[in-house]
Amino acid sequence: FTRIDGEKAVGLSISKQAESNTVDTSRNVIAKIKEIGARYPKLKFTAAYSQSGFIEGSIHELQETAIIGGALAIIVITFFLRNIRSTLVVALSIPISITSTFALLYFGGFTLNTISLSGLALATGLIVDDAIVVLENIFRHIERDKKRAPEAAVTGTQEILGAVVASTITVMVVFLPLLLVQGQSGQTFTQFALVVIFSIAISLIDAVSVVPMLASRFIKEDEIEALEHPESRKKKPGPVTRVFDRFGVWFNAMDASYHRGLQFALKRRWLVIGGALGCILAVVPLVPLVGTETLPQTDSGDFQVRIKLPIGTALETTNRTMDQVEKILRADKDVQTVFLASGANLSNRGTTSTAISYQGSATVRLKPERKSRTEDVVKRLQGQIRKIPGIQPSLNPYDLVANILGGQNQGMEVDVFGQDLPEILAKAKEVKEAMSGIAGLEAVDLAIDEASPELQWKIDRDKAAALGVTYQDVANLVSAATNGQLTTYYQERGYQYPIYVQVPVERRRSVEDILQLPLRPSLATSSSSGTANSGGAAGGGAGGSSGDSSGGSGTAA
Repeated sequence: FTRIDGEKAVGLSISKQAESNTVDTSRNVIAKIKEIGARYPKLKFTAAYSQSGFIEGSIHELQETAIIGGALAIIVITFFLRNIRSTLVVALSIPISITSTFALLYFGGFTLNTISLSGLALATGLIVDDAIVVLENIFRHIERDKKRAPEAAVTGTQEILGAVVASTITVMVVFLPLLLVQGQSGQTFTQFALVVIFSIAISLIDAVSVVPMLASRFIKEDEIEALEHPESRKKKPGPVTRVFDRFGVWFNAMDASYHRGLQFALKRRWLVIGGALGCILAVVPLVPLVGTETLPQTDSGDFQVRIKLPIGTALETTNRTMDQVEKILRADKDVQTVFLASGANLSNRGTTSTAISYQGSATVRLKPERKSRTEDVVKRLQGQIRKIPGIQPSLNPYDLVANILGGQNQGMEVDVFGQDLPEILAKAKEVKEAMSGIAGLEAVDLAIDEASPELQWKIDRDKAAALGVTYQDVANLVSAATNGQLTTYYQERGYQYPIYVQVPVERRRSVEDILQLPLRPSLATSSSSGTANSGGAAGGGAGGSSGDSSGGSGTAA
């Protein structure tokens, strides 16, 4: 049984080809679904899960972060330089370096993804450093040496060219080791390192070429003089200039405080060194307490629910239990869509091909405008679902990044190897019990289940041979009674509908009921030799059976 948001549904899983773009594929699929929906207005199509939503959301957030970071950098530069013209000279370094990095993305075969955008967001705050240092030195030459702007741009840049190049290369070298990382982490962070290195390299070129050129054209000597000596202004300052002057007073006070602090540190060198070493030693014991992981957990807004009942539970019982789970999920204020299945395991790639009567699962999508994190919603719902008696629930947020890098969405897996399957199962249970008591672990479970309950029927060979009953007759009887038997098809308007014949449930609930089923011998006059045992797995349970009063004995194991 599958349903979405309480209504009966049929699930369809769509996977893209390896070389295809996830976002483009998702958009094309949605467009096609809308086209199909227009043809069949009585059908309702709902996306239970889509990787493109997480990808687009992550990219959009990183774009916003980069824009906000660049805007904040420009605002801070404006109040420190206290000159609009100077701010424009430095601020142009950001778009020049960022847009130039797109050339690397294109020729390197990269895309705009979370890794490349993270590199751009980080580089946004670094690429203005060289421009600020060069421009500040040009200011110094204009103020101290009374040079004109074109001359100060040349001499000021030449004076610190070596220092700027050395400091920039130092920053770039820090990211070079990321290019040497092997495996999946290397594939992930290579693009990140290249984007940062390339954007910083472009910012260096901009700082020693574009910034001096713009400074020689835009910077005015009288404005620089007025910044240091406001009293020399001939015109009455405007509101913006007065704000800048106020910040200038604060910055001068900060410089004076720093000067006094530096003198204190120089006079008490051993006290400063001892204090620094003491801070380092105080932090060292905290290092082992900091956890380690490949990447932090992402807030994707999707999670999976798996429910396991005792092995052999009937599908109808499982379905009733999943009804309770569905009510809990849909009642939560942050849940948007619930795609649920009873008797099968749902995954983000569809359902399993094997029906399992005692298991159920659900794929849950949260509302985009929610205020709670996916992890918090999972913990809240897990506490409510655990109150349902007789079930073993497991709720796991679907972490796309961890799933790609780790190949699965579980935090830990312990493999038990051996030659004897019963012994392996026994040891696995011991491991499960031991791990269940570890703080921080939840939903500890085995990847293999015990054998399902079954009925084994033993045929009285002598009586069966005397009555002309074969083993096949007995197997066919029980199979038709429990699983049903395809008898014919009903055809209407070009469609064929299969018709199965099955014994009513109330006449096959127990061994005694099955023993009372009438058995008609076939035309065969001899039976097969040897031992015939027929068993049924949970959820579909079929087996061999002896017939009515002529039929031998039945045993349950």
